Amino acid sequence: MATFISSEMVLLFARVVLGCVMVYYGWPKVRSLRSNARDFVGMGFRPGWLFGTIVAFTEFVGGILLILGLATGPVAALFGFQMILGTFWKIKIGRGFSDWSYDMLALALALTIMVGGGGVFSVACSQNWFLRWDVALGVVTLAMVAAVASDPEMKK
Repeated sequence: MATFISSEMVLLFARVVLGCVMVYYGWPKVRSLRSNARDFVGMGFRPGWLFGTIVAFTEFVGGILLILGLATGPVAALFGFQMILGTFWKIKIGRGFSDWSYDMLALALALTIMVGGGGVFSVACSQNWFLRWDVALGVVTLAMVAAVASDPEMKK
């Protein structure tokens, strides 16, 4: 008799993996917000303290929430937006596929969580409005505008 892996277990795995990765990348940013702000200025996102702080806490706190299964829809949507923006920005500055493929993989995991929810081992959160085409188009447009508006050549 074959035992199949349930979709609930796959969602749990996706949620924990994405959450752990985000905590890993978010911790150094949260630990040194000033340095992180300088990094964001260097990438052309101004004010660096604003963009850097938003990303730092989205990754670190959002990662913890995702691992715990709290607010999985909104957190996955925030990660998805961040990954779309990162992809567009890396393409804009001429980075190759190997540099932005991570962002696309994280986006795929975020979308999986948005569509499937956090699984049986999470706290339920309504996610329906995140999955509308008009919202998706707006998010992609906003990410593209933010990436194009960044000016990595601008002096500090």
